[in-house]
Amino acid sequence: MDFFSSATNHISDDRTRVDDKIIGWLSPFGLGWLAFAWYVWELPWFWSESINGTPGSEWWSLLAILLTSIALTPLGLAYLTLNWRGKEVTVQWKNETGWLILGGIPFASIWAALWLYCLPNTWTLLPWGSWDMNWWKIFPYIFGLIPMGAIPLLGVIIEGTKKLRNPIYISDQMKAFGDRVLKNGMKGDDVLELQKLLNKHGSEIIEDGIFGNQTDTAVREFQRMTKIFQSGIVDDETVAALNIREDVTNEIEERLTSLRHTEAADRITGSFSSILDGLDIPEE
Repeated sequence: MDFFSSATNHISDDRTRVDDKIIGWLSPFGLGWLAFAWYVWELPWFWSESINGTPGSEWWSLLAILLTSIALTPLGLAYLTLNWRGKEVTVQWKNETGWLILGGIPFASIWAALWLYCLPNTWTLLPWGSWDMNWWKIFPYIFGLIPMGAIPLLGVIIEGTKKLRNPIYISDQMKAFGDRVLKNGMKGDDVLELQKLLNKHGSEIIEDGIFGNQTDTAVREFQRMTKIFQSGIVDDETVAALNIREDVTNEIEERLTSLRHTEAADRITGSFSSILDGLDIPEE
């Protein structure tokens, strides 16, 4: 089985190839970036110091988490791209999932370390030491600090996992014009945009977002006018022709508008000049 084969709800091959390039570029770069952080930033030192250092060194753990998350960001992006590769998912779902995984988890981890490790050590709630002397410390730690620090982190992890397992796909009604081939029987926002473009080019069809017989006839007529094979199917060639003609139409309208303004200005100037000519203004 090809690991990079398109998913059932697949997108175009061009989009898949772009995702493959992103994964292929980010993966080696991410490994190199992680090695750089490991040896140049000396990430192990931050973790070792925060755990085995002198009293007060526990605060290094916050910086250790932050630097580790920065070091893992390129690999995280590669993982996310691999997760939604070949899937026709919404941009909103991608953004929300990315922020949860790459932003929410690191900052929730810092928050958890603050309440579960740094503050307990600063307030001498940790270490517990002798059980018969410090048994009472378990209560504020378990019933106070653990919920304060752990609940946000668990919430982010659970929500991020749900996002990854339940991608939100782009429905037909959400597709932009040109994203898919249109034909009789389809409906959506892109069909509505098609109908608007056809009407701008001389058709008189109902703009309801439903590709029916009326729209099919208008498409075939447009294809006949532009010398495209009259299939009634709006493929890339027909989309390009519609967009080109739209650009030409807009340019003509802009030139006509500019010409009207120029003619209006000339008429005003001419009228003003004729008024001045009718006045007997003495010369100095």
